[in-house]
Formats: sequence, C-alpha cells, structure tokens
Amino acid sequence: MKIELVKKDNPKLKQICEEVTDFENKEYYQSLIEQIKNASIKHYAFAAAAPQFGINKRFIVMINAVDKKVSNVKDLDNFYGDYEVTAYFNPRITVMRGLQYFYEACMSAGDVVGKVARPYYIEIDYQDINGIHHHRSAEDFEAIVFCHEIDHLDGIEFTYKAEDLIYNAGVEKRIEIRNKFPKQIISKDCEFIQDDISPDFKTKVYRKKY
Repeated sequence: MKIELVKKDNPKLKQICEEVTDFENKEYYQSLIEQIKNASIKHYAFAAAAPQFGINKRFIVMINAVDKKVSNVKDLDNFYGDYEVTAYFNPRITVMRGLQYFYEACMSAGDVVGKVARPYYIEIDYQDINGIHHHRSAEDFEAIVFCHEIDHLDGIEFTYKAEDLIYNAGVEKRIEIRNKFPKQIISKDCEFIQDDISPDFKTKVYRKKY
C-alpha cells in the first residue's frame, strides 16, 4: 500500500480513528511505518500520525522527538542523519501535568505555525507492533509532540486550539519564528487546564487500564 500525505480540510483528518487490533498484520504495519518515516523526514517533521496519510487507525510514528537548537535547514538535515524511529499503537494519555507553550507546525497544515498550550509532563499507555502493552512518560518537547500526534487520532488539528497563527511560514520562516519565540515552560507540575478550549478540541485523558 502506497501512502500519500493528506492536507488540511480533508475530512479524513477530522475522523476519530479506530483501534488497532490486527497485530498479526505486522508486515503491513512495518511498511506503513517505513513510508511514514520517510515522509516525515522529507517534510522535516519529528513525528506523524496515521490519519495524516488517510489511514483510519490509532498509531503514530515518532522520530527522535528531542528538543535541539536549530538555526537553519542545514541543522535539521544533520539531525535526520542520526535518528531512531518508534511506533506507538493505540496510545492513550493517562496523566497530564505542567504547562508550556510552543509554536507548532504540521506537515498536513502546510506553511502555518501556531502557539499552543501543552502539558509539560505526560504518561501514556500504548502497544508496540506486536500488540504488547507498555506504559511510559514523556516531558518537555517530547510531551508536546506526543500530544500533537495523539490529537490527530481524535480528529484534532493543532490549528483548532492555537492562540496565535502565523501563515506563509515555510521551513526557514518556522525556524526564525521559533528562535524569536522559543518554547516557554510555565510550570512543570501544575494542573494542566483546558477550560478555554472547546470540548471538541481538548486533548483527551484516559484512565489507566494496565
């Protein structure tokens, strides 16, 4: 199956994805993960979600989601010279704490960035490609990336909750904006409140299952 990037306003980005249950189709998912990884690198993305490629399944692909100082596109190229790829199936956020702001972008949204409030610390339940259950935590920039991608699985794009949107922001412009307005960490342990966000666009939190 050859995949193609789905762009903004496509109804496939607004659907709530189905749980992955067919873990016996491992080769199928390995192929999708490889293609999503390649597309992410091409678009200078740190991660991607299945619905961004028209796949109505709950899984995301993370590519070394670490916070690095980037001054230009060459720095990004160097970053992708050494990376790790991890797929998370049926990820569910079970804990959110703290508060931080970052000017996010998305390859499906095109040349737009927006200031979004995210928790500083999260915990998630998920399954690996073999269907085995795991639990892990993430903080700082990695927590931002997880929340952004998991939102996609619930049909939520970052532009729905951004406080400030800047258009016509290509790669170089995005780097310039982020250097001018770097990530703000307000708190590492306060309660993460989403009262000012429409119920349809809140990042969902689930009770722990395992």
